[in-house]
Amino acid sequence: MEILQGRDLSGKVVIVTGANSGIGFETSRSLALHGAHVVLACRNRARGNVAIQKILDEWHKAKVETMTLDLSSLRNVEQFAEAYKTRNLPLHILICNAGVFGSSWQLTEDGLETTFQVNHLGHFYLIQLLQDVLRRSIPSRVIIVSSESHRFTDIKDSSGKLDLSRLSPAKKDYWAMLAYNRSKLCNILFSNELNRRLSPHGVTSNALHPGNMMYTSIHRSWWLYTLLFTLARPFTKSMSFLRIVIGKFQENFIRSLTERRHRSEESARHYYQPISTSILVTLSSVIGDVSCLLSHSPLWGKQQGAATTIYCSIAPELEGLGGMYFNNCCRCLTSQQAQDEASACALWELSEKLIQERAGSQPA
Repeated sequence: MEILQGRDLSGKVVIVTGANSGIGFETSRSLALHGAHVVLACRNRARGNVAIQKILDEWHKAKVETMTLDLSSLRNVEQFAEAYKTRNLPLHILICNAGVFGSSWQLTEDGLETTFQVNHLGHFYLIQLLQDVLRRSIPSRVIIVSSESHRFTDIKDSSGKLDLSRLSPAKKDYWAMLAYNRSKLCNILFSNELNRRLSPHGVTSNALHPGNMMYTSIHRSWWLYTLLFTLARPFTKSMSFLRIVIGKFQENFIRSLTERRHRSEESARHYYQPISTSILVTLSSVIGDVSCLLSHSPLWGKQQGAATTIYCSIAPELEGLGGMYFNNCCRCLTSQQAQDEASACALWELSEKLIQERAGSQPA
C-alpha cells in the first residue's frame, strides 16, 4: 500500500473497532506490520484472537492484542474504556470502523434500535470516555468510517428539528437500509462536531467512505445483501455509470408503484425515492474496482478497501487537520445536511442526553 511505503509506526498506539474481519482487520494488519501497537476491539474475543494469530503468522514481532468491545451495550463500552485506561497506554489513533448493516429490527439492552446504537451512539460514548487519553497523546486522530449512503436520507422532522424517532425508530417504521444511511449521516455530523470541540486541544477527527467494501462481512445480516455484494464484485466502483442507473431505476420504480398501489406520483416519489436510491447507492458503494480484480491478488483488493482509512490515520499532510470527509483517499464534499452545524450540535446534545438517561454519567 503506497501510503505505508517506508513508514515506521513504532511508538504509535491504535484502537480499531470491528477489527477481526474485513476492512477493520486489514486496517489493523497493515498498521501492525509497520510497527504500530494495535488493539483490536472486537465483540467476539475468540474471533479477535484468530485475527491476531493471522497477523503474528506474518510477523511474529507485531504488537497486537484484542479487547472485548460490544457497542450495543453502553455498560460494555464503559468496561472497555476503564480496562484500557488501566493499561496506562497512550492513544494516538482511534479508528471507529465497527458497524452493522441490513439487520432486522431489534432493541439493544439500552432500549435503542441496534443500528443507531452500534454505528453511532456506542462510538460516541467510547470517544467521550477516552477523550482524556486522546488529549494526553497529542497529536492524535479520530477516524470515523461513514459511507456515501449518508447522502440519501434525512434525520429531521417536518419542522426541521432532529427526530429521534427516525434515528431509533419503532419496529413499524423500521427499514434496515434507511436506518443504516441515517447512522452514516450521524457519523459525519459527529465527526465534524468532535473536530470543532477537540481540535483546539490537538485531537482531530475526519470521516470517510471506506472504498472497496466487497471483502467486508458487514452484509452478513441478510441474505439479500450478501447476494448483492456477491453480484457486485465483477463491476466497477465508479459512481458515474451508477448515477445513470439510479435515475432510470427510480423513475421506473416510482411509476410501477404509482400504478400498482394507486398512489399519486408525488406521494410515491416522496416515500419510495429514498428507498430506491438507497438500494442502488448501497450497491454502488460495495462494488470493487475491476482493474483490481483483473490485475492484482485478492489481498490487494482488501488493502484497497482499507486504503482511505489508513490514509486518514497516518498521512503527514493531514496532521492537525480535521472536519473533513474522504473517499478514495481524496477529500470530498458531503451532503448539505452533513455540513449543517446546527444538526451536528443537536445530535451531540441528543447523544449526551441518551447516554445520561441510560448510563447515568455525563460524557466529558
